[in-house]
Amino acid sequence: MKKILLSLAVCSLIYAETTQASQDGQNTLETNKVESENANKPKVKPASGATLLKDFIEYATLDGYARGEYIYTDGRDGYGQGFRMFFRPNITTGEVKGFSFTGGLFFSKGSAAPDGNAIADFIGGTRIFDVKNDAAIDVFGISNLYINKKFEKANTMVRIGAMQIETPLNAPSGSYGDRGMGALIKNSSLSGMEFLLATYGSWMTDNIGLQTYASNTGKSANFGLGNVLSIVGAKGNFAFAGLENLTATLYYAYADRLIDMMLFGDVGYKFKFDNNAYLNVLVQVGATIMSENPHFQSKASVLSNYYQEASKIDKGWAHNRGVYNIRLDWGMGGYSGALGYAGSFAEAYGAMLDSAGQLKIGGSLWSSLVAGGVIGFGFTGSGSYHGTDIIVAYTEQNYKLGGWKFGLGLTYVGGNNRIAQMSKGSARIKGTAADRGGATIGKTANLTMDADIFEIAPSIAYNFTKNLSASLVFAQIVGDMVVNRTKVTVMYKF
Repeated sequence: MKKILLSLAVCSLIYAETTQASQDGQNTLETNKVESENANKPKVKPASGATLLKDFIEYATLDGYARGEYIYTDGRDGYGQGFRMFFRPNITTGEVKGFSFTGGLFFSKGSAAPDGNAIADFIGGTRIFDVKNDAAIDVFGISNLYINKKFEKANTMVRIGAMQIETPLNAPSGSYGDRGMGALIKNSSLSGMEFLLATYGSWMTDNIGLQTYASNTGKSANFGLGNVLSIVGAKGNFAFAGLENLTATLYYAYADRLIDMMLFGDVGYKFKFDNNAYLNVLVQVGATIMSENPHFQSKASVLSNYYQEASKIDKGWAHNRGVYNIRLDWGMGGYSGALGYAGSFAEAYGAMLDSAGQLKIGGSLWSSLVAGGVIGFGFTGSGSYHGTDIIVAYTEQNYKLGGWKFGLGLTYVGGNNRIAQMSKGSARIKGTAADRGGATIGKTANLTMDADIFEIAPSIAYNFTKNLSASLVFAQIVGDMVVNRTKVTVMYKF
């Protein structure tokens, strides 16, 4: 697809230049005379508008992906099935004097966790998919629109415009829905290390949008947050000090009148042995301190009144939250494995910008059982309320053979965790001693309970090419909840 787009651009330029040459044919003799007179002068590449436009187009790059999924959930505490589609191309122009421009489209249709049968109406119409501006999951439009400026000698890049928020405070795989209008600066002057400074005057996370857009107190899909969000951080290895195997991350965020501190840090060290064997030790910590009287600055009533209503859920929203994760990874040849333990501290465990952040905690289903990042470590999820805590013990085993990858994940989740339920599970626990009330604002119909559960998740994946892959995951939860989910994914990376 890259070649097709770039070829079309080049052909357009060739046609334009050929037409121009024909129109200027009468001036050929005069042009030759001028060139003869200047033959001995140094040649300087003209900085004409045509040349600049040609460089912008000819050296343009395409990235992103197209992805399709089929999801089926059943069991005592859940039922749902549906399709999901993503199309996310980003085109970045070639650089001219360090400047480039990026524009990105976003098409999405369907839920990551359908609750009930969402198959029949998925096609959405006779000629086009039915995507509405007041929806949060079914959308089509411009996602990225920003200008870049590189300062090569300073190893610095500046970006201004509407962009995805991509930091260790939110999950790389889910940051497509975390967007902000603002500016960022990246610097890589130290070998192996990257520094970032960003500020966003208007922003929104995918979790908040999905959790609140269908609330009966008002839709929020077309709104944003005006709490100025500032992020500063550094991540990478210490190659500049001769310690390439030592990695570290430290990121801090502040949101005006909302979050006094959101912090994420990790330290890892990779031991390398013969035969490409390795052992990696990783320790991660996330913590958040909310403002004394937090509130979302938005015209959407569901957001502007968010924390007044959140104080009425369970024991009310928590002021201080924290989570930690200790993980070992090892491997040799095609085999790799992991073993880890995660826990929480302070008043709650919802400490990240989204439900996962860069926390490398095991499990395939337990944290994504309900759509919108309701479960997990997000600062607006079911774990953001006072008196919640969590423990997660997990192991992962993987083996690669040619283009195939076989995996098995085993996870235990316990504690006073307020795990949100699907509709079927909510109906089962409603009014019982286990019922801890609605999950969070906008998702009060999803009831919660403190659950001890085990997850077993075998998987298989195959890479047809370096760009095209397919995977199958079957995850089963047993214990205080009984749910199964099968997910088939096909992805093409541009």
